[in-house]
Amino acid sequence: MRIVVCDANIFIDLLQADLLPAYLNLGYKNHAPPGVIEEVQEDNCQILIDAVETEQISMPIIENLYEISKLKNKYSSLSFQDCACLFLAIGLDAMLLTGEKPLRKVAEEKHDIEVHGTLFIFDELLEDKLITFRMAHEKLSRLIAKGTYLPSNECQKRLRRWRRRFK
Repeated sequence: MRIVVCDANIFIDLLQADLLPAYLNLGYKNHAPPGVIEEVQEDNCQILIDAVETEQISMPIIENLYEISKLKNKYSSLSFQDCACLFLAIGLDAMLLTGEKPLRKVAEEKHDIEVHGTLFIFDELLEDKLITFRMAHEKLSRLIAKGTYLPSNECQKRLRRWRRRFK
């Protein structure tokens, strides 16, 4: 089972696209720092809270705040919650899911952590046949309409490719 640490923006995208339940069926061992869960304020965030309560997402208590503070001092471009995600990913030898460019850069370049974002999750959901190409197209279009920060050119490539698959 693949170990994953999720940043808040991933949960926000998944909730906005109504894909969190499908994501939870990917079979990952999901982790998120407590503060990350608290950052998510979507109308349907009860789904996320339920996933934590049923232990589909582990919210480990981080007792070593000093180490996170050291990361924050070292990488001033990262928020405290970004550093908490980084700390967990390092400690768990986990893949990191985030849409934050500064966090991605530090994780990949300084700590050799595998990092992916929301579009990777769409690809995984399709590969595991947890959603259809039509659903993927509709859900990504919804995220774009809501003003997502996903890379526009990558989104458009996927939308075109997926549209060809269901026409």
